[in-house]
Amino acid sequence: MNNKVTINGVDHSIEDLTDNEKALLNRVEECRKLMADAEFAYAKESAALEWIQNTFVKTVEKRVKAAQESKPEDVTAGGVSVGSPSMTVN
Repeated sequence: MNNKVTINGVDHSIEDLTDNEKALLNRVEECRKLMADAEFAYAKESAALEWIQNTFVKTVEKRVKAAQESKPEDVTAGGVSVGSPSMTVN
């Protein structure tokens, strides 16, 4: 921990803080670290979700396209349309 904390532009020595103020400062720093960790985890999971979702959509589109090429009358008659690489799972 630094030996000072700046509050509204004013530097305060950690040594001059009360025990309660020091405990609150420690909790502030702990919350900031937990939030940074959560933001990192969110960014990581968001990237994973995007990749997995895109891979899933491409896999389905590839399978549907292969089915259309092998039996175009069956798949076309059924009106199969995969659309863009966005998806909704219900």
